[in-house]
Amino acid sequence: MLAAWTRRALLLVGLMLAVCWVPGSWQIGQAQAQTGAGSSFDHTATGYPLLGKHEEVRCETCHQRGIFKGTPRDCATCHARGNTRDALAMPLRHIVTAQGCDSCHGVSNFGGAIFSHVGVAPGTCSTCHNNTNATGKALGHVATAASCDQCHGTRAFLPAAAKPENHIPVATGASCSDCHKAKLFSVMPALTDIHANATSTTSGCAACHGPQAAAVTRAGSRIVSQPAKHIPTSAACELCHVGSGQGVASLPVRDGARFSGAVMNHTGITAGCADCHRPAGSPTSFAGITAIVGMPPTSPPGAAAHIPSSTACETCHLASTPAGAIPASATRSAPGTAFATPAPTAAQIHAGVTSGCSGCHEAAMVWMGMGAYPITPSTRVAGAAYRGFQTRPRVVAGPNNVADPTHPSSGDCAQCHSSTAAFSAIDKPVNHIPYAASAQCSSCHTSSDFGVMPTLANIHANAPSVGSNCAQCHGAAAATFANPARNFSVVGLPVNHIPTNASCELCHVGPGSSIATLPVTDGARFSASLMNHTGISSGCAACHQPSGSASTFAGISRIVGMPPTSPPGPGSHIPSSTACESCHLASMPAAMVPANATNSAPGTGFATPAPSGAQIHAGVTSGCSACHEASMVWMGVGAYPATPTTLIPGASYTGFQTRPRAGGGGSSVADAAHPTSGDCGQCHGNTTAFTGVDKPSNHIPYSPFAGCSACHTSGDFGAMPTLANIHANAPSTTGNCAQCHGAAAPSFAIPGANFSIVGLPANHIPTSASCEVCHVGPGSSIAALPVGNGAKFSGSLMSHAGISSNCAACHQPSGATTAFTGISRIVGMPPTSPAGPNAHIPSATTCETCHLASMPAALVAASATATAPGTGFATPAPTGAQIHTGVNSGCAACHEASLVWMGMSAYPISPSTLVAGASYTGFHTRPRAAGGPNNVADAAHPRGGDCSLCHGNTTAFSAVDKPGNHIPYSASAQCNSCHTSSDYSVVPTLAAIHANAPSTTSNCAQCHGAAAAGFAIP
Repeated sequence: MLAAWTRRALLLVGLMLAVCWVPGSWQIGQAQAQTGAGSSFDHTATGYPLLGKHEEVRCETCHQRGIFKGTPRDCATCHARGNTRDALAMPLRHIVTAQGCDSCHGVSNFGGAIFSHVGVAPGTCSTCHNNTNATGKALGHVATAASCDQCHGTRAFLPAAAKPENHIPVATGASCSDCHKAKLFSVMPALTDIHANATSTTSGCAACHGPQAAAVTRAGSRIVSQPAKHIPTSAACELCHVGSGQGVASLPVRDGARFSGAVMNHTGITAGCADCHRPAGSPTSFAGITAIVGMPPTSPPGAAAHIPSSTACETCHLASTPAGAIPASATRSAPGTAFATPAPTAAQIHAGVTSGCSGCHEAAMVWMGMGAYPITPSTRVAGAAYRGFQTRPRVVAGPNNVADPTHPSSGDCAQCHSSTAAFSAIDKPVNHIPYAASAQCSSCHTSSDFGVMPTLANIHANAPSVGSNCAQCHGAAAATFANPARNFSVVGLPVNHIPTNASCELCHVGPGSSIATLPVTDGARFSASLMNHTGISSGCAACHQPSGSASTFAGISRIVGMPPTSPPGPGSHIPSSTACESCHLASMPAAMVPANATNSAPGTGFATPAPSGAQIHAGVTSGCSACHEASMVWMGVGAYPATPTTLIPGASYTGFQTRPRAGGGGSSVADAAHPTSGDCGQCHGNTTAFTGVDKPSNHIPYSPFAGCSACHTSGDFGAMPTLANIHANAPSTTGNCAQCHGAAAPSFAIPGANFSIVGLPANHIPTSASCEVCHVGPGSSIAALPVGNGAKFSGSLMSHAGISSNCAACHQPSGATTAFTGISRIVGMPPTSPAGPNAHIPSATTCETCHLASMPAALVAASATATAPGTGFATPAPTGAQIHTGVNSGCAACHEASLVWMGMSAYPISPSTLVAGASYTGFHTRPRAAGGPNNVADAAHPRGGDCSLCHGNTTAFSAVDKPGNHIPYSASAQCNSCHTSSDYSVVPTLAAIHANAPSTTSNCAQCHGAAAAGFAIP
């Protein structure tokens, strides 16, 4: 019979299900308990469609007590053991699995489940397939201790034996008995039977004998795979190991076959010869091979030595690859091998060679196989192209050299010869200087002996251009044309050449220059040239540097430089850090000037036209007195006459002015009242003209409606205005104090006038509030705005408005009573040690994590003397969740029997006595034999160990509370199944633990696997 509350709930659900929404009206139909199948409600819209058996279930079966929100959607929650929905649950004898129900079961019925074996450890089949949990070994099964998966797959058990996953490959039509002729499958079949039923009986040996051979190795069997020292090859095994006279005479393979005695097949090999045929042969390098032809040594040179080479064998010997199979243990040795036929071509031998010819072609050298390259012609013939292997010509001819007594006896061949196809009597070297396309060798080399240097006149007459582009030979590449053996070099740009990107001929060719006309004749020199400034618009200082540097550049004895700036005088340049062209760009010479012109400053073109005032003062905002002091005068300032020259109120003084003096002067007006010191920029801010009244650039901000006289009531602007006048004419008289008193305060200082502004002190209390929030108002340092004379920032209130974090920036531990300007006392976090009623609980979190609600709502006195715990920090008391944020262990550090903390009286314990199954709230310490204000009486409670060993909840302690890292246990096990002692700190016996494990026959790894360390309770 349903309880009264159950009947009421069902009635409520029925009424709710009977209410149907029709657009524009409510219709209340007959209350009926509709099923999922009969309801007009589209359950698919909830994201959980009703399918299979779920269509037959009444709504209230799942949506109990009329509550729809939060209804479980996963199988395990509804189909749990002891559920309130009468849903079928997993039987006790169900196979052990951590997978969800729907991994194997459908929604129509629980029968016909499809179990996924993914993740099942090999060798563990029998833990389920034991004829109790699942189908196991049948009667009459072959007697074996092997694991099921050695013969059976995971899809189904076959009547006979299923092939294991790592069974060797077999032909598609082959049956087990074709190889396994013994009743016991553990008896290995004959090799003949295995190979006769292989995937292929004529090819594909690597399918079993390749890299995967180890994977198909089983107890009592081993498959021979490619040895580690097998000769490198990508060819199929059968190419070398099968055939007459080889390791396997014929296919299919018979018993007793071995891989030894095979031939070597080079078919398809086009690269990597050195992998096997490395230098010096390495006769025992590979399995079964006693000798391999290798590259002979290159030193000492001789008829049996290989020419020096850093290229791969196949670069020259590719055509020598054997076309068929050869015995792997062939004993032929170099040079009588196939490597000599066909002979490599000259192009192959010289690939990548551009110099160092004498390393092979020296007079005394000869190499292996050079007889394949007979020289022709063998005598000296004018203009002939000498082919074949040539060494340096000598006085007497030889097999590899012609007779030529005039040939140089040293030097690399590449100095004169550049072809590797043939030596020729005349051959231009690689670094020959450029010449005209129409020029012939004899145009310059008029002597038959090319070792005789041509004349400069002939060289320049046949240059690519006779009127321009001198830099083609005399520029950066000049050094590359050198031929030391012929004492030949080209003059290039000297290191200390005057900086220029102009072409050589602009300065070095023409009347008055070093070369009168082009083409150049013998005896020409680059000295005494003119200097052309065309195209130069910047970098004047690269040449015209300070102090002249009379001998800085090649061939130039004098360059006009920037005069010294000290001491000041009519011959000194004004101090300047800008480039010359910033002021003198219009003074650039328009034509050629002698490179060693001797005119000196100030009579140079730099003085005309005179730079403008804007050019001279570019970037200058202060330090005016460095140039405009009373006694100063500079070179060329006569171009800037002062006007007017007398004191006229309101006048704009232009020209070069120095500080006004009592008696006046050539560049100063007479003004006895003018300050005699201080930088001009303190009062004047214009570099075009001086005026009688001129606001300095760092003047403090003021109202746009204020006139100068509003603050400067005295005619002398050097007299400081009153604070009252300054603040009365500020941009705002009620706010934005930080505009002057903030970070910019130091920038408004005028030391000469003894003026500065009080800014934020370095140890000001941290705040982002505006100054006036704390420093203006009754009880604060400034009673009201605008500010009057004598105002100070001391004695202000403190506002916490807008502060929601980082309380510790001010309220740090131990108080720090003198931490901030003007504040004698700040409430800080009390010490956490020693523990006691005045000690704060240990905490690594920020103050606001627990005390955010304790923030003062209004202004408080900056020197308030209230001390903890009598402050606002205690009200409201932090919640349990706030206090325990991030805490999951170390409970005993706060909840030990002897511990008590500040403010814990705000958390009275309830209940205060031992009540079975109760949820204990409030501040609890460890239960003891006798109860107390913060502990219940429980003589059986452990007297040591951290609370988190048994309790896992920080909201309340409960009598039985499993720790978060408790080891797994059976769903049917009770606590006392293992914990037979009432003291839960007594470790249960291993027998009890294993008897109540989730499975007593399998899945040991659930506790002893990777997660083992997580269950530790030190």
